[in-house]
Amino acid sequence: MQCVDYTQRPFDKEDQALGLEASESNLKLRLIDGQIAVASNRLSPLSDLRVQLPKGELRLHKGTCLISLEATGLHITAYEGNLTYYYPDSESREFVSAPKGIRISDQSMERQKVAEVSTVESLEIEQVRFCQAAQHASKRVTFQANDSTKLPPEPVLIVRPQYFQQPDLRPYQFEE
Repeated sequence: MQCVDYTQRPFDKEDQALGLEASESNLKLRLIDGQIAVASNRLSPLSDLRVQLPKGELRLHKGTCLISLEATGLHITAYEGNLTYYYPDSESREFVSAPKGIRISDQSMERQKVAEVSTVESLEIEQVRFCQAAQHASKRVTFQANDSTKLPPEPVLIVRPQYFQQPDLRPYQFEE
């Protein structure tokens, strides 16, 4: 996963009270390999959240989605909300609304057709938990407007800092 671009227009405290994202933002991610769950339930209609894929691009309008790059092709599930998949080098696209998923193989991508349609119920339990974890994580931090609108918003943790001082339930390490 790579963050390609992120910008957000400054906002003030009055804008923040509206309930949705307080301003316009653009987030572009690139999924190189593997699987990712993305949750964005308060996205402004003016904002743009896109995930570039090895073949094509996905735009999340609102909700939670699961994207997997597997040997059988690209698997996209709208766990909650809706999204649009754009075929590479084409005007063709697929609209996916929860609780639906699609699989696009290399062969079906050439035809610009979905190879298989599924539902959220067909996800493995680990995939469901992954989506739920993304939803939970999206609620742990909120952003508060600065007193000066010339500065970016400040992140505010929703949980107490002492929570993060607890020992890990299992050891985490990164190996190259």
